[in-house]
Amino acid sequence: MKILVYSDYSRINHSVRPEAEIFLQLASMGHTVSVFSPRLDPAEPFTAAGIRTATTAQTAKVSPTSIRLLRRELRRENYDVVFATSSRTIPTAAFACMGFNCKLVVYRGTTRGLKRSDPTSFLSVLHPRVDAVLTVSDAVSEAVRKKLYKNRDKVVSIFKGHDIEWYKDPPADLAEFSIPPNAVVAIAVARFRPSKGLRYLLEASELLADIEPLHLLIVGSGADQAPYTSIVMNSPMRDRIHITGRREDALRLIAAADMLVQPSVDGEGLPRSIIEALAFGKPVISTTAGGAKEVVEEGKSGLIIPPANSVAIARSIRALAAEPETIQTMSEHCRNLVRTRLSHTKTAAAYEQFFQSLCSEQAPIPRSIGDHQGIYTAVAPDYLQHRAAILKLLENFDASGEILHRKRNTVKKMLLCDTPVVVKSFNIPRGIRAFIYGRVRKSKARRSFEHARRLRTLGISTPEPIAFIEERRRGQLAASHYVSEYFPHDFSMTYGFSGNEDSAIINAFTQFTFDLHEAGVLHWDHNPSNTLVRDQAGAWEFTIIDINRMRFGSLSLKQRMKNFVRLTDDISTMKNLAHCYARLAGEHPELCETLLMKQKQRHWRKLALKKQLKRLFGKGPR
Repeated sequence: MKILVYSDYSRINHSVRPEAEIFLQLASMGHTVSVFSPRLDPAEPFTAAGIRTATTAQTAKVSPTSIRLLRRELRRENYDVVFATSSRTIPTAAFACMGFNCKLVVYRGTTRGLKRSDPTSFLSVLHPRVDAVLTVSDAVSEAVRKKLYKNRDKVVSIFKGHDIEWYKDPPADLAEFSIPPNAVVAIAVARFRPSKGLRYLLEASELLADIEPLHLLIVGSGADQAPYTSIVMNSPMRDRIHITGRREDALRLIAAADMLVQPSVDGEGLPRSIIEALAFGKPVISTTAGGAKEVVEEGKSGLIIPPANSVAIARSIRALAAEPETIQTMSEHCRNLVRTRLSHTKTAAAYEQFFQSLCSEQAPIPRSIGDHQGIYTAVAPDYLQHRAAILKLLENFDASGEILHRKRNTVKKMLLCDTPVVVKSFNIPRGIRAFIYGRVRKSKARRSFEHARRLRTLGISTPEPIAFIEERRRGQLAASHYVSEYFPHDFSMTYGFSGNEDSAIINAFTQFTFDLHEAGVLHWDHNPSNTLVRDQAGAWEFTIIDINRMRFGSLSLKQRMKNFVRLTDDISTMKNLAHCYARLAGEHPELCETLLMKQKQRHWRKLALKKQLKRLFGKGPR
């Protein structure tokens, strides 16, 4: 792949090292990487690694000069991916990429600040040219998806990896703060602002004053303002609360402490100080705000507490301070966490895989049939030689083919050069929906095509995608078709849930659904008719269809259980599904059953409401 990175490397320090290391790793994997920055630190590591670098001298949020420079570079080199990372580089990269057939990926590291009501958001992550968003945690991904109008399935969270070898700094001498050698030190590294929750840590000191060896060390600026000054002055621990201000040796201070406290209230992505503490073998006490809960393992590498709760902070600090042996046990687990899940090599491999999956998606190619303009097609590489035959199928769609399904959409089995294929003609949207699908959202046909390619990349069975075709008139979507291979099958899971089969197929189907969820796949139309089954010498093979509505990313247990509500109305079968899934997921059966039944009740209420509305407006039986 050819990757152009536009980020701010005007100062290469420990805070940007994890990001820089990603692209050094990608270059070492054989990819062509170019790094552009408004300014470059003379100590930058890219040139020595054979990576081409350039500066844009950008100062404004949107710089026409920098846009022209990037566009000149995009014309010079056929880049596959452009990756922009900051509020200053993303708008410039977005405008520069307009008209070029490259994938624009942007980075998001915080859950706050992205608003549809804020016009500047449309210069960054919400810019219509953005193809995908890489985030630092699932918490950020969820926050971004709520704001996006399109490409919600292209929001992926990848931790910024570190290397345990980066953390060899000797511990700082805490005698400068009059902290004795035998003290128990809890450190927090953050600026004093409301979202960081430091006031709750200071308030917790009132409940910790009886622990004489305990000292609080807070590294960050902004403590000389209300309410922090008054809380410190009134604390019975005030002589053992040490606020350092901003420090260049924050890493050495973390190395000298016994535990890290991250009391954030909101807005966090995944604080760097948490990974730094883990790398030094320091257990972390963190709130559930942001992505910390995705990394810190309760009781193994730290403790997770609710936000804005000084009592919980005090209780956790007290628990660790009272058991030094627990801190020692956690210490090695913390380091192993950085060596494994949070390693920089694993991060680079995840970036490579995501970029490659984006590049494997073929962009639509404009075509016309006869005198009708505005017809667009995208054909899978293996079927490019059959493009004309595919378009001929659509011309004959109404008059030929075997009808497999006809309701809102029409599905037919047809022959493409003597090979059976399935052609799905989607319902024609009307009114405002025709405009939305024509200008804002991807068509269902295109989503089906892209989702199929992504599913097959993940090793999930779905019919091979062949092509999608869209027709637009005056900016509105007039028709869309999706063509895929025909999957020979024995029956669908409608038969499997009808009571004609024993529990073996239900258990196998539950395993299949669990595998989908573990791969980060949520099939919104997960009903029995959309899973085809083939008997392969006594083993069941499942494949999913009707895949235009999908979501990719990590799933909560609640979301997983909700995915079962369309399968059956039989209470006994639902309970069996929940218990089987619980065994696979290592969860408590009662919890899974309760979650599933709650979601099922909501599903029934929703169906009843829809039926009432249809009767009210004359669209259903009275």
